[in-house]
Amino acid sequence: MVTYSEMTRLLPWLAVAACTLLFSACPRQEAAPERTVLQERTEPAPKPQRPSAHFLFVVPPPDPLYPEREHFTSEFSAAAKKVFPAAGWDYRELRLYEHPMNEWHAIMREELDSYPMIVFSYHKSYMSLFCELAEHIEVRCVSYMLALTPVKPDASSLINVLEFRTEELGYIAGATLAGVTVSGHLATICLDDASGQRFTAGFYQGMTEQRSGATLSEIVVSRSDLADQQDGIKLLATRLEEENRRLSSGMSIDSVGSFAGPLTEPFILSLPGRSINATCGPVPNYDIQTGVLLTSTYIDFGRLPQYLVENADDLRLLKPVRKTSSADQSESQFRMQAGGTLGSRGPQYISLGLAEGLLNYSGFSHAKRFRTLPEGLATDVDYYYRAICAGEIEVSDELPK
Repeated sequence: MVTYSEMTRLLPWLAVAACTLLFSACPRQEAAPERTVLQERTEPAPKPQRPSAHFLFVVPPPDPLYPEREHFTSEFSAAAKKVFPAAGWDYRELRLYEHPMNEWHAIMREELDSYPMIVFSYHKSYMSLFCELAEHIEVRCVSYMLALTPVKPDASSLINVLEFRTEELGYIAGATLAGVTVSGHLATICLDDASGQRFTAGFYQGMTEQRSGATLSEIVVSRSDLADQQDGIKLLATRLEEENRRLSSGMSIDSVGSFAGPLTEPFILSLPGRSINATCGPVPNYDIQTGVLLTSTYIDFGRLPQYLVENADDLRLLKPVRKTSSADQSESQFRMQAGGTLGSRGPQYISLGLAEGLLNYSGFSHAKRFRTLPEGLATDVDYYYRAICAGEIEVSDELPK
């Protein structure tokens, strides 16, 4: 029989034995093995996401007769390098003009290596090349986009033409100058192209809306006329004086809207003091340090990449369809409003204006550094701008007959 004192000595040992049996009965949890550096390096990395679209900008060649290209190209390129990658698009640029022309076709064939793909440029020399590539069945089907260059009416349906409603810029310029003119006689200086004609048409409508009874003289020139700076100044001064002699009131033209780009800047700078008021386009101009410049109406190429990303589906840029059947060839071309869905054989015209944010004007902060604007002028012009964007004012692209 175990005595009380012996029981007291055995209690600690019995407690240890009981705990041992209890822990041995519990399920064992093994610690997760540590990841070695070798294992981390050998495991496959996650695959990069496949681009949802591929965009190729065929950069136009530099040309002294097209000085606005430097601005258009730099603005578009800077925005594209941010906007397209952020949207998951692959973006690259091709300076095709650096290669012999007889190699252009082969180079482009190699570049068209992805789908869906958009090819963009704004040079007339590339128009024929793009149209030829679009017609060939063996060439990958991609969306071609051209701006500021005429396209033949029977071109492939893969050709997209960006058509800027420069008449809306003309309307803003005409309303602006009609608000400051003293003589009531105004003039436009434009190049002999479609953009210039549309600008003049809009200018007349804005001018007469702001001041009925004002007169408009049209001065149309070619780029070659303005190639030499001094000759260009003399030519424009002579043409302006000829228009003044036609006026019967004895008062001269005191306001000029120019849409010939930097080619007319030397002439604007040559104007003395406040003897004349001027607007400039199609690129923004803040550098003319003179009181004659009131505002600049311009095409905003820097906003084009974002517009294309946001409207790619509506414009069918990512699902190009080549229409080549005889039935399609008999159909007429069409004009696509932004967001439209109509389709037929022929190039697709995408209409862009103030409402799409691709056209704009620089306001009057520059002019206010040199002069006091008529009271209410900025308010009036802002109203016209908003009304055009809202569709409350429709600007015709032709002069009234």
